[in-house]
Amino acid sequence: NYVANHNNTYSITSKLFQLSHFHPPTYRLVTEAIPIMEELSREISFPCDLRVYNKGVQTVIASIQPPDGLGFMTRVGSEISVAPSASGLVLVAFQDPVIMEMRIHESLSDKSAVEIKNFRKSLKEVAAKGFASIQSKQYAGLHAISFPILDVNGSAVAAMTVPMLARIDGTKQAAQN
Repeated sequence: NYVANHNNTYSITSKLFQLSHFHPPTYRLVTEAIPIMEELSREISFPCDLRVYNKGVQTVIASIQPPDGLGFMTRVGSEISVAPSASGLVLVAFQDPVIMEMRIHESLSDKSAVEIKNFRKSLKEVAAKGFASIQSKQYAGLHAISFPILDVNGSAVAAMTVPMLARIDGTKQAAQN
């Protein structure tokens, strides 16, 4: 759906975003993931979200806030750079070599050769561990853990990510147990 604004130009309405959630694979993924995400968020008292790769960026397709409502949460529909995020590493690391190369080229086209080399090194570490766990290079005190949601071929179709902020008041957090 398009809507005309006062300058007679057109823009996409939220209807297109809503329709994308009813695409059967996306709808099924979100439907299956939400109860698991709710339980995880409740147990660890951190938010979590589900991200998919989308032409050089990653898009958040579901997000759960913990019952206490505290934490660093990413809004559904947000588009996030692939590098240097934990979820970006997961969405690239768990692909066959051809798709991996395509995603590196597509999502890091504005990065230097050194940054791409470091990203490739991180991809190998993530693939060996089975998940990504990194300190944010964008936000002080933020640590993100991201696990791949794999298809039958072992390729990541999505990444479930938990952004965590450490408490400084001495309160014990579930993720520290």
